[in-house]
Amino acid sequence: LERARILVEREDRVIPFHYANVLCGACMLALATLARTPASERAAAWGPVRRQLRLAARNARKVASAQVEVLRLEGLGHWIMGRQDRAMRRWERALSRADTLGAIVEHARTRLVMAQATQADGFTRHIGGVEVASLGDQGRRELEVLGVETSVGAWWVAS
Repeated sequence: LERARILVEREDRVIPFHYANVLCGACMLALATLARTPASERAAAWGPVRRQLRLAARNARKVASAQVEVLRLEGLGHWIMGRQDRAMRRWERALSRADTLGAIVEHARTRLVMAQATQADGFTRHIGGVEVASLGDQGRRELEVLGVETSVGAWWVAS
């Protein structure tokens, strides 16, 4: 990511499509760091993470393929911060946007992330009549039908 950031700074202009991957990667790194931050220090650490997410969201307005991932990452950020209602709204928007775009893989990946995050906290809720925990199974089945790798790990969970 650091090399990508240096390249971006050197160039006068980077195509938003290419920059989207750099921004999403930076958001993942920031969220993984946030998740490993002690709960008492997360409020102070949230500001830079939120700015990174906003930058990725602004770029995603120009890059449809990044929109679902950014919404999914925003949801995860809110979940890590203990804002479950905001997280669920972002994830629901990610699922809706994936449906609109016909992004089946991103839809399934969002379901997996929702299930992984919520199961770790014992959270129960229904979306469209489906319990959140079962969304992971649905997402996994969708990916298997498409022949896509289904072992999406919870990279944000502190080990």
